[in-house]
Amino acid sequence: MPRRQLSVNEKTWIVKHMCRLEYPINVQRLWCKQINNNPPHRDTIRVLMKKYEQTGSVLDISPPGRSVSVTDQGVKDEVPSVLQKEPRTSIHQMSTDLSISRSSVRRIYKSMGFKLYIPRLIHELNEDDFD
Repeated sequence: MPRRQLSVNEKTWIVKHMCRLEYPINVQRLWCKQINNNPPHRDTIRVLMKKYEQTGSVLDISPPGRSVSVTDQGVKDEVPSVLQKEPRTSIHQMSTDLSISRSSVRRIYKSMGFKLYIPRLIHELNEDDFD
């Protein structure tokens, strides 16, 4: 069962007591006495201390998850210029012209406030349709 994410206060508590007690097992025992729930694993405490020694902070440097590197500001500026030159350019054509995926073009459209236009075949109404 995966453990929950430690809060910033819990991380600072661990670093503070790890500097004083030196060993993760001692920090775990103190955690059980003071906080009264399952302590983090000793490897988690070691990794947190290593991160603190390298960066001087317990905060995460980058947000978790994959970064969206394709939709940077340069590409976001190219999409409106392509739309001004040829407003009827399809998403498929624009993705091949800009060498990015169609989902990235859709994401840029959404951030610009555009809605996708999908042509549909509309049936012609006859006079006896209203009966």
